Amino acid sequence: DANKAIELDGKYPGSYLARAKLYLAKGDCEHSYAEALKVLSLNKKYWRASEYLLVIDLIKGDSGSAIKVADQLIAQFPDAALGYADKATCYFCINDLEQAGTLADKALSLQPESQRAFQTLELVAARSGDAKKAFALLDRAEKISPGGAGVAKDRVIALLFLKKYQEAVALCDATMAK
Repeated sequence: DANKAIELDGKYPGSYLARAKLYLAKGDCEHSYAEALKVLSLNKKYWRASEYLLVIDLIKGDSGSAIKVADQLIAQFPDAALGYADKATCYFCINDLEQAGTLADKALSLQPESQRAFQTLELVAARSGDAKKAFALLDRAEKISPGGAGVAKDRVIALLFLKKYQEAVALCDATMAK
């Protein structure tokens, strides 16, 4: 379908982004990266394409390039949470929890309901061993997105970071039973 959409209108960035998503889902980072670059050649402010570049850089272990992409997002959209949240994720991935937390806080100051910023803060707190803060953040995120599968997944990951393995398994079981 993505190929057909490109055939019908080779200037529509969304079609190339769909193909980037499909390539990434297949584990083909090179083609996904190329498709994301194509999207940006058609529309350099198509933030989702920049996020694909960032993710692929992280997959490849190139956190420096991923941070540069996040910096570009911040420069393009200085009043949006997304660049700060993405940069927070980069720092979380390289285990700079302090920087990750600071950037996630900045994202939340710009967009108080940013799920991605909440996720990073929750995981920073859990990885730091602060169960009380992690669960308080998870509870806040759940109020914003009631019944959201993302919050349940984040809660499981937080439990794993906190070494509460039985609780993590029980939550997985309960979630799958729904």
